[in-house]
Parts: sequence; C-alpha cells; structure tokens
Amino acid sequence: GNASDMSGNGNHGMVNGATLGMDRHGRDNMAYSFDGVDQFIEVPDSHTLDIVGDIALSCWLKIPDGLSWQHKPIAKRKAGGISTNYTFIIRPDLNYRGAFGVGSTSVGDLRPQFVFTDNTVPIGTFFLMTGVYSDTRMSTYINGILISFETPTVTPIVNSSSLFIGCETGNGRFFNGLIDDIRIYD
Repeated sequence: GNASDMSGNGNHGMVNGATLGMDRHGRDNMAYSFDGVDQFIEVPDSHTLDIVGDIALSCWLKIPDGLSWQHKPIAKRKAGGISTNYTFIIRPDLNYRGAFGVGSTSVGDLRPQFVFTDNTVPIGTFFLMTGVYSDTRMSTYINGILISFETPTVTPIVNSSSLFIGCETGNGRFFNGLIDDIRIYD
C-alpha cells in the first residue's frame, strides 16, 4: 500500500500518522488505517482534482461499530463546509448512514447537498461506497447497488483546499477505520 497517485496526474498523498493495515483481499499493509483522532493523508490542491462537471468518487471502507458524530473518509472542501468540491460522510449519529456531497446549498448556508443512503452502511466489513454527480442526478451506491438519488440543486465548487483522506480538512471529523483503493473520475 502507498499514498501514490497511480493515474499519472502526480496527486501523491502525504501520510500524517495513518498506518498500513489489511485490505479487502486480506493482504497486509495494503490499505490505510485511521484512528479517528488525528490521522489523515493530505493531497495538495491540483487543477486535476478541481472537478466542476460530472464526478464519480469511490473507495472501499471498513468502519467499526461504536462510533459517534460524523466521519469524513474523503473531502475536497474548505474548513467550515464552504466551497465544497466533493466529499463522503459517514453518520453514526444517523444510524450509520453514508452520504456523497457536492457544492454549497446557498451563500448564507454554505453546506453541501448530500445524498444519503436509505439504510445503514455495512459495519465491520469492507464495502464499496460510490458517489456520482451530473447536472441532472446525484447518486449514492453501496457495493455497486444504487441506494439513493436526487436531482442536484448545487454544483461542485472549485477551491484551493487540499484533498483530505481520513478527515474533513486536516483538523476535524477524523475517520476511524480502513480506506482502500480511492478513485476520482471526471
């Protein structure tokens, strides 16, 4: 496992405390493990990560039971929720529902539009979470099955923030669990 960009775009991550763990195939040192306290991977901002059109975001996640509040496996957004390009969120406080989000809902509110799963994401086992955005539909998939969708009322907002893996912006909503095989498509 590594935090290198295999696409050829040079968007390599800088590991901040995250450790290598077992991936979804049972191979040691192939997925990153995050403690939910202060570990993350930061990928510096790049024009290839600032996607304003169609987006597909996916990754394999494994989360433990017993979490609280919000956990952000992936986020390309400014601190405070403003200028969200794209993000995933896991909400243990909402019965472990997951969501894919983009944009900001209004100038005054500055929150992204989220498409939540209708039910609990798998706990204690790897699952594939995918979010897809187009100008006519936002969708969330779990293990390749469409779970929920809605018509977008926002568009992704380009920002100068880094892409964070394992937290929201390097200082909050840290992810507890394993992350493997992140993919971002435009």
